[in-house]
Amino acid sequence: MRAHGFALIASPSALTDDAVNAILEEGSDDCTVRVSEGVGRIEFDREARSLLAAVLSALDAVERAARRIVAVVNHLPSENSGQSPA
Repeated sequence: MRAHGFALIASPSALTDDAVNAILEEGSDDCTVRVSEGVGRIEFDREARSLLAAVLSALDAVERAARRIVAVVNHLPSENSGQSPA
């Protein structure tokens, strides 16, 4: 398996302290939550067999933890992947 870097985009109002804590408690210790210029980002560096598998597992974890978050996927280069964004 290799690490895949990507971000889920969320409304900043959905990223309350409780929601962020729930995301981290759901097992997403491979993410960083940021809010900047009115955009909420949950940035992952997730190990999986494929980018699709990594994204689907992250979406599942985030949806279980914070149901109000509507996510869009943005591929990010990972230090381990050696790939640049599409």
